Amino acid sequence: MNFGTLTYIFTIASIFFLSCSYDQDITTEKNTQVLPEKAILTPEEYIDWSSQPNNLLIKEKTISEFNYKIKYLPTEQLVISELKKSNKSITTENINTLKKEYEGMEYFEMRVQVENYNDELAKYRVTDMSEYQTRIAYMAFAMQNNIKLSTEINNEIPCKLFHFERTYGITPYTTFLFAFSKQDIGNASERTVIYDDELFNKGRLKFNWSFKNIELPKIAIL
Repeated sequence: MNFGTLTYIFTIASIFFLSCSYDQDITTEKNTQVLPEKAILTPEEYIDWSSQPNNLLIKEKTISEFNYKIKYLPTEQLVISELKKSNKSITTENINTLKKEYEGMEYFEMRVQVENYNDELAKYRVTDMSEYQTRIAYMAFAMQNNIKLSTEINNEIPCKLFHFERTYGITPYTTFLFAFSKQDIGNASERTVIYDDELFNKGRLKFNWSFKNIELPKIAIL
């Protein structure tokens, strides 16, 4: 998986969007488990389901004025998105070809936003340009080291791919895409993304998914 492919995944994942624990601030969280009624969905139905705020792919938590959302990105969603974006037919051949691009990794997208603040996240309450540049450097190069995955099989899986989307204040949130090795995850049914927030010092945040006895919907081949 090269950087260009990772950037493209980031772009298509951002079209849709996207529990954790903290001991000091009062928090609120959303953690719903909603599956579609059908096990096999058309591409349009899959996109509609995966973009709903109450589906089981999305975990969200608010700590003070900060809102964190993380979305688990199934391979099916990435494949459909890329085929539609490139105006290619959604066929078995095209799906299997694209799936090879994403083999071996599980992807997540995180968005961080400050309530009632519409400028670039890195500028929030900065005191000078040096502090701003330090934040940008952290998000681009060091933040990956503060993200890991824990399962019932392996409690410390490192983040293998990471991308920070810098929008220069165009969006009211900042988005990060990251991925973990499926080989490290194995047959685990539980997922906990652990983020040690050194950007705004909000401590250790944990976002939990359980896929035990849960079968995610599949794509109907047209």
